[in-house]
Amino acid sequence: MPNSWWKRGQAPGVPDPAAAAARQQQALDQVLRRSALMPDDLFRAVRLIVARCHALLDRAPGSHIGGDGVDVASRIAVDYLPTTVERYLQFDARMASTPITPGGQTPREVARGELRLLRERLDEIRRAVLKGDWDELQVHERFLQERFPGAGALVLPDPGLIPDP
Repeated sequence: MPNSWWKRGQAPGVPDPAAAAARQQQALDQVLRRSALMPDDLFRAVRLIVARCHALLDRAPGSHIGGDGVDVASRIAVDYLPTTVERYLQFDARMASTPITPGGQTPREVARGELRLLRERLDEIRRAVLKGDWDELQVHERFLQERFPGAGALVLPDPGLIPDP
C-alpha cells in the first residue's frame, strides 16, 4: 500500500507538494491560534513570522527559491515556530516573567530571542528571493534588448491619435 505522503508514480522519499502545503498551512493556523495566548509583543512577532512564511512558501512552487530556503521556511512553519510557542506557553503568567536562565533571562525574553532568530532567517531568505527576482528581471531586459535592438530609440505616436480601422 503506497504511503499517503507521496503521489502515485512519484519516487518514495519525495513528498507530495500539496500534502506539504496543507501541513504547513495547518501548522501556521494552529500556531496563530495558540500564540493569541501570548503577550502582545510576542503575538505580533509570531504573526509577522507567519506572514513571512506564507509569502515565501506560497511562492515556492515554480519559483527560483532555492531548495534550502524552502526547506528552512517549511521547518520554521511546521517545527521551529510551533515549538517556540508551545515551550513558552508551558509557563504560567507569573513564571513567564521570572528569570530562569543562568544569565537571568525570563521565558518571555528567551521566546522573544527565538522569534527574532526565526524572523531574521526568513528575512535572509526573502532578500535572496528578491535578488533572484531582480537578476531575472535584468536577464529578461537584456534578452529583449538583444531581440529588439534599437527599439528604445523608436518613438511611438500617442495611441489616442491613431485612427480606428
